[in-house]
Amino acid sequence: MQSAVPPDEYTQNFKGQVVLLTGATGSLGGCLLYKLATQLPTKKVFALCRGSVGEAIRKWESSMPQQMDDILDSGKVELITGDLSRPGLGIDPVIRYRMRNEVTSVINTVANISLVEDLAKSVRDNCQTAMALFQMASEFPHIQLFIHFSSLAVNSFLPAGVVEERLYPAPNPNPDPVEDLAGYPGADSSKLPADERYAWPYGQAKHLAERLLLRQPCPIPLLIIRPSAIGPAIAEPFALYGPEKAIPMHTLLLCFSMSDLDRVGSSDHIFEEVPVDLVANCCLLHLANKTTGVVHCASPLYVRQTAADFMATAKQCISASDIAALFRKPRSSTALMWQTKYKVENMEEAISWDVECKRSEYQKLVTGPLALCPVGHNPQLHLEQRIQRMYRVLVDNGENSS
Repeated sequence: MQSAVPPDEYTQNFKGQVVLLTGATGSLGGCLLYKLATQLPTKKVFALCRGSVGEAIRKWESSMPQQMDDILDSGKVELITGDLSRPGLGIDPVIRYRMRNEVTSVINTVANISLVEDLAKSVRDNCQTAMALFQMASEFPHIQLFIHFSSLAVNSFLPAGVVEERLYPAPNPNPDPVEDLAGYPGADSSKLPADERYAWPYGQAKHLAERLLLRQPCPIPLLIIRPSAIGPAIAEPFALYGPEKAIPMHTLLLCFSMSDLDRVGSSDHIFEEVPVDLVANCCLLHLANKTTGVVHCASPLYVRQTAADFMATAKQCISASDIAALFRKPRSSTALMWQTKYKVENMEEAISWDVECKRSEYQKLVTGPLALCPVGHNPQLHLEQRIQRMYRVLVDNGENSS
């Protein structure tokens, strides 16, 4: 039997780390910021905020009001404004010069996770911005690791079976190298033709980013993390943390009808989702180990349950009459658009993948602030509490739209 990994084996690796964190006001970015600022001996965090610092603080006041003061009072966080789509990332040249001389690691969580966005915009938001950041980070003399968050959606063109932790070639057997140029900053992203073999344009854009980042002889160490859908937190910054719009499963449920629920209730497809704080801990442990290449962060690191398991728990938490009343309401036009994009009507035909997480398996033994799950965590109780919260949100949304 393998022994536990104590905190002192990894926390010391954060001493002296100066991290540039993008997407700091998002669900995952906020969780990473909390942990880097309050739980680890990180030297400094440059938190890149799009818009103004005031807007960022208002978002944190909404998403984690009880934790915001601890983050800012840590003395480790420097809030900087910028925009990855602008020249120089929209960062003040003086700050950019300091970053160049101080930053040791970059964590890029910026993403437009919309599945209804067209390909051209998704490429701009999910590929060109990543390449711009990578190009800048490549000039940092003290950089130790560049971490880019991708998605399991990049593999949506694969047949059923095992999905390995490696870069897969594009599904087009004869790709046009010129088309890939659309992924570079400033290029015309509309030049990339849509490939219907991907489930969504988002997956195609993210896959292009992976291929471009890994294509060249990497000037700096690079890690690509592919999480599954990200759900509410187990415990940190607090239990069930996670902005509603950043939780794909909640968006999906908004477009369900009763017949959809019945089909889900009999499905043996894996409910592929992991809590946001587990994803953050997985990322930070790989940062401590300076892992490179591709890693997955998916249900094998937490619990594997089917859609039928999820619905069975929902029926234990919510009465049949309440479920019926909620999902018999007419869906909005926006919900119907999501329904098409999520391919709800073809749920029975959905492909099943076995997502490999071998490179993170050791993390199940980690203890301390980066343990994947807190001691005594009950996944079933967490699911029940999460479903009850989801129900309240769905009811509120229904009342607000009526």
